[in-house]
Amino acid sequence: MIENDPAIGVHALGMILANAAAAPEEPALWAEDGVAVLSRRGLADLVTQTGKALGARGAQPGDRVILVAPQGAVTAAALLALSAHVAVAPVAPGPVTDLARIVSRVKPRFLAVLGMSDPDLVACLTAAQTSVLTLLPDPARGPGWFDIAPPDRQTRGAADAAPLVLAGSQDIALILPTSGTTGEPKLVGLTHAHLGHVALSARRTLALCEHDICVNPMPLHHVHGISIGTFLPLASGGSIVALSTTSGAAVLAAAESTGATWYTAVPTIHQDVARAAAARPPDPGRLRLRFARSASSALAASTRSDLSRHLGIPVFEGLGMTEAASWVAHQPVGQTPQHGTVGQGQGIEVAVLDDGGRILHSPGNTGEMILRGPNVITHYLEEAPDDTRFVSGWLRTGDLIRMSPEGEIAVVGRLKELINRGGATIPPVAVEDALLAHPAVARAVVFGVPHTSLGQELAAAVVLETGHSSDGQAIRRWLAERVAPEQLPRSVLVVDAIPQNAVGKPERIRAAEFFRSELRADHVTPIGPLEMVVADLVAELLPGVQVGRMEDLFMAGADSLVMLRLQIRIEELFGTAPEPGEVADHFTIATLADYLGRVCDPEALTMLANLWAEVAQTPSGPAEGSQ
Repeated sequence: MIENDPAIGVHALGMILANAAAAPEEPALWAEDGVAVLSRRGLADLVTQTGKALGARGAQPGDRVILVAPQGAVTAAALLALSAHVAVAPVAPGPVTDLARIVSRVKPRFLAVLGMSDPDLVACLTAAQTSVLTLLPDPARGPGWFDIAPPDRQTRGAADAAPLVLAGSQDIALILPTSGTTGEPKLVGLTHAHLGHVALSARRTLALCEHDICVNPMPLHHVHGISIGTFLPLASGGSIVALSTTSGAAVLAAAESTGATWYTAVPTIHQDVARAAAARPPDPGRLRLRFARSASSALAASTRSDLSRHLGIPVFEGLGMTEAASWVAHQPVGQTPQHGTVGQGQGIEVAVLDDGGRILHSPGNTGEMILRGPNVITHYLEEAPDDTRFVSGWLRTGDLIRMSPEGEIAVVGRLKELINRGGATIPPVAVEDALLAHPAVARAVVFGVPHTSLGQELAAAVVLETGHSSDGQAIRRWLAERVAPEQLPRSVLVVDAIPQNAVGKPERIRAAEFFRSELRADHVTPIGPLEMVVADLVAELLPGVQVGRMEDLFMAGADSLVMLRLQIRIEELFGTAPEPGEVADHFTIATLADYLGRVCDPEALTMLANLWAEVAQTPSGPAEGSQ
């Protein structure tokens, strides 16, 4: 492999083409079944042919191309071949209306599609003065190979134009949106130099060589799947398997058929791989995986343990973000990974910005993570260079981190996702990690919901493993023995799905709205005298709040002080002191009334019910004519 040829510089695609020149017959892209390959020479030829086709269509250096990017080898090859000449903005296949919004922001010269023909799309592009590049897959020439359809009549005059030359190291290769977990996604322009620096650093950290094969199940419109799953393995002299699915079973099947040595994915895919391996243990004689890599969101300890047990390999975790081409910190391959950290900064500078705005360079501090380095952007494409997210040349990440004296980074959480529960700051990730250790829980999200006295209350939603059954209260009781009291969610919902972004990150900020109907039960009027009495007590303690008989009193605005007052009022009215904690454990009007009906003196209940009935039937206000 040639890394530092002066003619190439730090240029990701230049590294890939240098590898092709050094060993042209070595594989670059594998078919998922391991039968067919596209050689390095074939990939280099595809880059050259794409430059000619773009020139024939009148493309110019610096043009922008939106690539509608389904998963698979053709998209991986198209990302490489197109970005060699123009800036590529890959987007997930979706409604034309969504595409129109992206077109209005990116302002592309072309839209590249895989044989798609849609009248609405044509009308959308015509209005935006955008032409279509139709990519025609030709698997007979190798996985990933494609031709660009000949120029139409309007562009045929440019057919004799010179092919585009390779973009320079400082030219934009990719235009990608940020994850948008805390607001409107921003557009990031990553250059070939950004990607090249990632390849140089990650190759060392992951101990990659020319014999390594990477299985990539990640979507190819996201920086993880592009920078780490596509450019890095090829620039390191290895090869890739670009899967057409995120299925864990497909990851294992591709690893067995190709002899892959590593794969990279997000925790949700790792969970699926572990389930697939448990259901059908892979053939030890065919599985050559050395390690798995996890990034993009926090990896649960249970998932790491399951993968290691079923596959017999270590799992290394890293931290990346779009603004740093998916490479910030990582646990080095070859060392024992320490769960709860993402390793040290790799190839860039990592510091902490404290509450007073001071930049703290030394390890051992806690605060907002800030970055600078050769693979970190210095501005967003649509933002002014003096954007407040950049401080003295540092990028503010919005992540709260704790850095050990040795420089190990532990991500506490996104600053905007931290939950302030009555003054206690709670990171959702820590509670999610505990929930995922429950044998019945497959996925979990923890989030804050507005609360009148606490500011925010904690809630959680979980998806159960196939074949398991449990209810939210049982899971909550189990969790209560494993987390601090302030970290215990008030409500645990068992649901079919949780809101996630395109790569499997739980969308914690959106979750409160997503589950609003489940958290606040439909208002149902209390039934019977005893429930009516309890409802009156609740109304007395929560003035102005309408609470239905099955609604969680805590989610409606009660706190520990309110529940203590409710316990005192119950003792005053019913003459019975409930056991400590029983009032809080029976947190709806219906369940609390049922509890009181079982523990209170029957004569007192009858007397109270009769008294309530008399009061309820008495007209409100003084009788007419009274003084």
